[in-house]
Amino acid sequence: MRESMQKDNRHSVLIWLLIGALVLSTGFNCYLVASQYKSVLPVGVATEHDDDDDDDEEEVSMAEELRLTRTMLARCQADHLRTDSLGAQARHNHSAEINSDLLVTSE
Repeated sequence: MRESMQKDNRHSVLIWLLIGALVLSTGFNCYLVASQYKSVLPVGVATEHDDDDDDDEEEVSMAEELRLTRTMLARCQADHLRTDSLGAQARHNHSAEINSDLLVTSE
């Protein structure tokens, strides 16, 4: 009887520790998301709530950097898709050659 109570207590302590860790983790993640929320807002929305006009140059440079990053990403994705399609075409041609060789040898 005493052993079953000790097992229950041990498990309940572990369960409470797990719940506490989950609550702390959730709270910390919410804090981090809330503190970074302003930096993720679009430029137009962020300037509506900001009374400082000192950051205009920084916002313009960030917008330009974002545009360049998007352009580079689009180029990279297009190159990757082209490489994938060429690889698929090469595999298809290779399997067609193997199939035609098999047909020739079997006749």
